Amino acid sequence: MGRIVFGYFKPTKSIGYTVLCDQGNGKDLVPMTIWDVHTKSLLTIAKDLSVRAKKAKTNTDEEFTNASKPFKLVPTCIMQPILHAITYCAANIGVSLPGGGVKPEQMGHVMISNIGTLGIEIGYAPLCSPTFCQLVVCFGAARKVPVYDEPTDSIVAKQIITTIFTFDHRFGDAAVAAHSIKVA
Repeated sequence: MGRIVFGYFKPTKSIGYTVLCDQGNGKDLVPMTIWDVHTKSLLTIAKDLSVRAKKAKTNTDEEFTNASKPFKLVPTCIMQPILHAITYCAANIGVSLPGGGVKPEQMGHVMISNIGTLGIEIGYAPLCSPTFCQLVVCFGAARKVPVYDEPTDSIVAKQIITTIFTFDHRFGDAAVAAHSIKVA
C-alpha cells in the first residue's frame, strides 16, 4: 500500500483508515483517521472513534470547523481544483499548505463510509481524487431478509448489511488487499 507521488509509487510504512462521520442530517462529513489500525485492538479503535464521533455530531470538533470554514465561501467549480491540489500535497507529499486546512495525518489509505445511518441500503462509493485512497468501503442500512439457515435446515429472517468495496489498483494490489477483508 502506498501513494502515487508525481507519477511514481511510494510505499508506506504506516497505514491509515479514515472513517467519515455524518454531522447530522447530511450537513457535512467529518473525517476521523486512525493510523496503524492493525496494531490496535477493536476496543481501542471503537473507543477512539466514539470520542471523535461525539465531537463531530455535537459540532465541537474545532479543528474540522476551522478547516472547513474557507471551503463554504467558495463556489464548487472553483473549490474542486483547489481542494484537489491541497489534498494531493497533504496525502501524497506529506505537506500541509497554509490556509488549506488539510493535514497529512487526516488522509488515510482506506476510507469507510456508513451510509446506512442515512437510511440508504446500498451505495457505490466512487474513487474520488481528493481522498487518494486505495480502498473505499461503503456500509448500507441493515435490513431483514430471508436466509437459509443450514443448522436448522430452514429459512429464517436475518439482519443483512450490504457492503461495497471499491479498489484503486494504482495504489496497491487489490488481490492482496482482498485477503485482509474477507468476512466469515
